[in-house]
Amino acid sequence: MAATASLALLDHRMTLAQRRAMLVAAGWLSLLASTLRFDVGDRVAAAGHRTTASHLCAHSDHYAATCFAWVSATQPSAVATE
Repeated sequence: MAATASLALLDHRMTLAQRRAMLVAAGWLSLLASTLRFDVGDRVAAAGHRTTASHLCAHSDHYAATCFAWVSATQPSAVATE
């Protein structure tokens, strides 16, 4: 939900740096939502949020490597505990 609100902000005009910061924030929020959904047992929603975070990482250029690392780090824990 928070990531959706952040994505709605992307419709407005902003500088490249502002857009990148918004993508990074939305990616981290999606990753947080994934972790929370996983913790409450909603594996399908957790996977969806991880996918969203991965896509946002791909568009954020500067922080892509760090973000992808976190997405990858949360993936094995999801698989290992199922």
